[in-house]
Amino acid sequence: MLKRKRVMQSVLAAMLIVISVTACDDDEREAQPLDLLRFPTDMVLGGEESELLYVVGTNFDRRHAGGALQVIDLAALNERVDGATESALPLRIADVPVLGGVHIGSFGGQIARAVLDDGTERLFVPLRGEGGVTVVDMVGGGELRCHLDAGADCRRQMFDLLAPSGASIADPFAAAVVGEHVYVAALRTQATEEAGATSGAKAAYMARMSVEDPADQMVRSVGAMITRDLVAGPDNVHLFSIGALSPAVGGATTGQIRSFSATAFEDEDISIQRKSLIEAVGSSDGRAIAFSQDGLRAFVLTRSPSALVVFESGGGADKLVTRSTVALPDAPSRMAVVEHDGIRLAAVTSTRDDALAIVDLDHNEVVAILDGTVCDVLDAPCPAAARVVGERDPSTDVGIQPWGVVAVPRDSSGVRLWLGSFADGTLRSVDIADMRRPWQSRVTAVVGGMEEQ
Repeated sequence: MLKRKRVMQSVLAAMLIVISVTACDDDEREAQPLDLLRFPTDMVLGGEESELLYVVGTNFDRRHAGGALQVIDLAALNERVDGATESALPLRIADVPVLGGVHIGSFGGQIARAVLDDGTERLFVPLRGEGGVTVVDMVGGGELRCHLDAGADCRRQMFDLLAPSGASIADPFAAAVVGEHVYVAALRTQATEEAGATSGAKAAYMARMSVEDPADQMVRSVGAMITRDLVAGPDNVHLFSIGALSPAVGGATTGQIRSFSATAFEDEDISIQRKSLIEAVGSSDGRAIAFSQDGLRAFVLTRSPSALVVFESGGGADKLVTRSTVALPDAPSRMAVVEHDGIRLAAVTSTRDDALAIVDLDHNEVVAILDGTVCDVLDAPCPAAARVVGERDPSTDVGIQPWGVVAVPRDSSGVRLWLGSFADGTLRSVDIADMRRPWQSRVTAVVGGMEEQ
């Protein structure tokens, strides 16, 4: 465990370094091989029956000239895992069944997926270090093509996002589709003054792009809010963002949820509804937000403290009412809310503890933690006393720094999760065979790895 933690800390340190040197010349490096998973972050399902999986590879070590957006044959992966014998699990799959891919810039963020009238799936990927968005079309059969020239190298075809000063938006990261537009929010604030001004004021910016014509853009200031996650609300009219308010000099960061109507983006001053996480649950930072299928509950991940907070949802962010708080492993990052077979669970990745926590949202408790430790008890939630320290169990090992996670119902009672482990460049499937016994969840496959041939 100590060795894994040291590796994780080294990767985190490298992440901070490479973000600060994005001016480095990528032309001297080769493009990332498109059949290789490297530092996967965000993932979204695609296809009419969730048979595709789009994955962003971020090139965080700057080994290659940019990252990649890949589409993986999830149907083929599922079939292979389902065909394995119990004794062979977790299945090791070295070759990733990539249907198609394109080269993009480094440090890709959250994927926004839109479906055009002709059925084309269009993907929008913010590029954190480059101040723009790469737009990619899936043209059939899993073939990905750059939106502008239908080629496979999108690194020089980014759509710039410009603040009113003419500078690129700093650190665009989160993206979501509402109606005919995709919205992109940033992880950093930047100077708001026009050239030559010296006000020193700073703000984060949000951009709106037309799904049909990505060059049709509008940019608005959202104040000091840095955005970690951006999602469409239950009505598919409002957007909800979560993150933190960047403090003034000497101040403290405070977590916040915001919402606004998509139509309000047309206004010079957007009408924004706010919910303070510092007041609601004492959190200085919000990380992710999701809604129940009926729209009556909002589920929020926070850090400081690390928790899943359940809110009653009654409209905008200002109408959220705190109902419960569930403590989580350290540094929760992303979640998939699963409602299946009359039961509601959340699967939450924890990058600092290399863990996947499964939360029973009906009883507000963690009912399983998969972090590689061995548990001798399989017929009930594993108590701390039953965990064997110092050993690693492949059936509960979710890799180093798990981040993105998606869920696909498998049959009348089960769900399969797919999650990307950032630091070891793998995908893992985790089967919840019985929603009523989630503590029996197990890793059933490990796909890929960053060893380059």
